[in-house]
Amino acid sequence: MKAPPNELIGRDPDIAALNQLITRARLVTVLGAGGLGKTRLAQALSNDEARGDTAVIFVELASVRSPDDLVLAIGQASGIREAQAANRLHDLAGRLDLNSRILTRLRDQPTLLVLDNCEHIVDAVAAWAADALEQVPSLRVLTTSRAPLQVSAELVYPLGALSALSALGAPPQEALPSQPSLGPAVQLFFERAQAARPSVTLNPETVARLCNRLDGMPLAIELAAARVRTMTVDEIERRLTNRFALLTGGDRTAPARHQTLWAVIDWSWNLLTERQRQVLRRLSLFSDGFTEQAAELVAVSTEADVEAGTAAGSAADPTAGSTGTGGAADITADIAADLEALVNQSLLTVAESESTGQMRYRMLETVREFGQMTLIDSGEDAAAMASMAAWASSLSIELMPRLDGRGQVEAFRLVQDEQDNLVDILRRALAEHDGRTSNFVFAILCSYWTMRGAHWEVIGFGPAFFDATAGYDPLSEGPDDRSQLRATAALARCLAIVAVVGLMGELRTMATARSRLKKLTRLDDIADERIRSAAHLVIEAGRFEDLFALQARAMESPDPMTAAFGFVTSSQEAENDGDIERAVHLAQRGYDLAVTTEDEWTKSMIASTLAQLHTQLGHPRAALSWAMKARAGLALLNAEDDLQQLDWVTAMNQLSIGELNEAEPAFHVLADRAGSPGTSVVHDVMTHDLSSIGWLGLAEIARKRGESEAAITGFHRAFIEYGTMGERMAPWYLMVSAAYLAARSLDGWGDEAEDAFAFRVARRARARTLANARMARPSPFADKPVLGCVLVGLAAFLLDPGPHHDEQTALALLALGERLNSREDSPAMGREQHFARASTLAGATAVAEARARVAHATPNESAALAVSVLKECRAFRW
Repeated sequence: MKAPPNELIGRDPDIAALNQLITRARLVTVLGAGGLGKTRLAQALSNDEARGDTAVIFVELASVRSPDDLVLAIGQASGIREAQAANRLHDLAGRLDLNSRILTRLRDQPTLLVLDNCEHIVDAVAAWAADALEQVPSLRVLTTSRAPLQVSAELVYPLGALSALSALGAPPQEALPSQPSLGPAVQLFFERAQAARPSVTLNPETVARLCNRLDGMPLAIELAAARVRTMTVDEIERRLTNRFALLTGGDRTAPARHQTLWAVIDWSWNLLTERQRQVLRRLSLFSDGFTEQAAELVAVSTEADVEAGTAAGSAADPTAGSTGTGGAADITADIAADLEALVNQSLLTVAESESTGQMRYRMLETVREFGQMTLIDSGEDAAAMASMAAWASSLSIELMPRLDGRGQVEAFRLVQDEQDNLVDILRRALAEHDGRTSNFVFAILCSYWTMRGAHWEVIGFGPAFFDATAGYDPLSEGPDDRSQLRATAALARCLAIVAVVGLMGELRTMATARSRLKKLTRLDDIADERIRSAAHLVIEAGRFEDLFALQARAMESPDPMTAAFGFVTSSQEAENDGDIERAVHLAQRGYDLAVTTEDEWTKSMIASTLAQLHTQLGHPRAALSWAMKARAGLALLNAEDDLQQLDWVTAMNQLSIGELNEAEPAFHVLADRAGSPGTSVVHDVMTHDLSSIGWLGLAEIARKRGESEAAITGFHRAFIEYGTMGERMAPWYLMVSAAYLAARSLDGWGDEAEDAFAFRVARRARARTLANARMARPSPFADKPVLGCVLVGLAAFLLDPGPHHDEQTALALLALGERLNSREDSPAMGREQHFARASTLAGATAVAEARARVAHATPNESAALAVSVLKECRAFRW
């Protein structure tokens, strides 16, 4: 037995588990890829066993090149003199005699026989072990291998990689390897790096990233740590793009197969057939795993094969290609055997997908890079990438119709599993200006991201998509209508989604998408009526009469999906116009239709809309009921951002009914979003809004508890999220401003500094409102409930005694805010309390007269009058 040269880090749980297994099973195989530390683990277990009454024989098989030499190696390790003296047992009789003597020796006492590195002679090891276990009842066998023995007595223990995370599940933060917060992979790097160069500077977070990129493979980590003799850790991380050139020159006493990272993988590569090598190198293009069906289409097919096979449904249908006779069945059987061989060599892992239940195969990143290098060397890279593009396009074609209606959740989860693969293929297609692949793959991803609420992803790819498809004509798909219209529908879907999402802050992107839609020929021939309606709504945006006519036609459609779309867009128009009751009625009609379609996303989004509408109306219990319905569907779709929007709706309504303790955690989570890095304008706007809402909610909770100082601090913190002019364009900036002014007046906060701050807030809110009104022409104000909200807040400020007191203007603004159905999302914005305060300060008669003056004004007239009153008000001048 070899004494360990240093501490075995991170394997205590494995040793404990294996100690249990080898008392229950007579044959245990430690299975794993090269470089995971199977030999060190087996040696540690052997040393543990050797301390008891069990004899331990450790047999190193890495140098055994022929199955015929297996018995000789076991005999030599067992101390049989004839085996030690022999160079090779040429005759069968000699081997049989030696084998008999080995078995006799093993019967002498209970023995643990460790057979290390079995994969290259696995058949011979399996046969010998099975026979020995039958003949020696007291024998137990522990093997280490990259491939299982596959005999009935075997119990397999898959050895995992080392984690860079601590036991608490968080990235390491401490800088000392003795700290328990460091994950075992990071601890290993620290120890080996400091042994190589004691003065090395080690940042735990950088080391954690490095270890993750090295797949948590102990050998790779040790090879990387050895490089600190001449490099910093940052330099090592940057140079990992060519890990095989970097990770060389390890322990001189290690076996040749462990001297370099390349040698570790090459050892398994040389045990494969040529076809298995082809399959491995082609499948290395999948960045996030693959199914057997995807492997069948990419690994052994040409681009034309993929197109033809998928037309029959094989890409999206789990049963496709697995039945029938002839070539297709043979290919399926062959690829299944190839994948099994690669799994058996620990070059692939396989597990059921948590979302779909399908079996998915994965490669370690190190194996992927090896495969991609050999793919380039083989000259097959262009053909393999073309097959990948064809697979992605055909998968998108198959799944797109299923993202609507009854099969939506299943299709969504299939896209979820393939998202990273599809994004990789999309990036390549965009870079190569491959219009066809860009069109179909972006179409499925646009739909998926929209359903998840990941709008910044759509915006992020928009400009590159425009560039890549500038010369793409859907009519070039072929002479048949079906192909042309399928491509046209995909392009219309992309452009409509990009245009709608662009309204959140990327107006140039929105305008480009809209312009492209106008030029799209055969738009009206698309079979999907909802896509046609969405495209035309984008085209007609700004032409209100045409827009309303389109919405009316959509609501009358016999297709329930299109009709639901018409009702919900009309509901949004009604809400913007301040007619919240009509908005609720229209949204309810849309929800009822969505229920009949069993479309979870449409149903959930309309339920979320209804929750927000009831929040605006100050109906907290109805809002909470709708929020619960929305949450159930959005959770099925992992719509994280939309779920976060629901969090604040739920929390604000819990606050309104006095459930402060239930609401508080959600507001803390939202507030903590401050300072998180954004990936686009859309993401940044949402982050600022949600963080500000969090602080607003905490301020309102403090008000309810009578904690004025905490409430003031919360409101002030909410404003920090809107530090620039662009950030203050967000509607939530105006609502936060209104809520602060309203709360300050209701609660009587006042000192010189707070008064000055309130005046600045009021002045900015007025200026922002007037600027919005100028931009919203010909409509006086795009979102009238938001305008009403600002009017209520300014009215509260102007009713305060002091230099800015203006009772007549305050009453006019308060009455107009009521006419515009001002939002009542937060407790401070409830209108009745402000009318009660106004009656106390100005008299009930004056309040009634102010209401009467605007009682018959339409929403547009009320908005125009409000803008006029704000322009004339002199109270906001310095």
